[in-house]
Amino acid sequence: MASLNSTKNLTPVTRASREERHSRQTASAYMQCLVVAPTAARRQMIHDAAQTEAWDAMVCSNSTEFLRCVFRQKVALIVIDLPRAESGEYRQIRNAAEDAVRLSDALLLVSGAGASADEEIWARSLGVWSYLPHADCEEGFQHVLRAAQDAIGRREQLQPAPPP
Repeated sequence: MASLNSTKNLTPVTRASREERHSRQTASAYMQCLVVAPTAARRQMIHDAAQTEAWDAMVCSNSTEFLRCVFRQKVALIVIDLPRAESGEYRQIRNAAEDAVRLSDALLLVSGAGASADEEIWARSLGVWSYLPHADCEEGFQHVLRAAQDAIGRREQLQPAPPP
């Protein structure tokens, strides 16, 4: 028991209910997103857009770091920024995105490099929330990140409460 001026504090401490813990966990993950982007310029642009829209962005520079974060942190949104198809990282980031879908229930946003229609078909087959064929400006990312907040809010309203 804590004391203040030698007076014992007798305020009872109650354990949080499962619903309250779930609510706090959901609230803490609500505005967090995980980003993987191949270049420093793209990482900075997406990070800046996320900050503008009140997202706490965890930005990864490669697929290994990204998957480590997927395992460690529950987030509401995952942003995959694909490099050009000719890049050596292209296949690695695509594979990491496929793994992330199996490991996380986050909304998935894929920003493609405009490689081909096959890229969009691949992204849609993952169940992406949004596919951007070629996003080059911060304002475009801001718009999509704002829409993601709305989608997450609607999804939270539709999910049943955890059992007692």
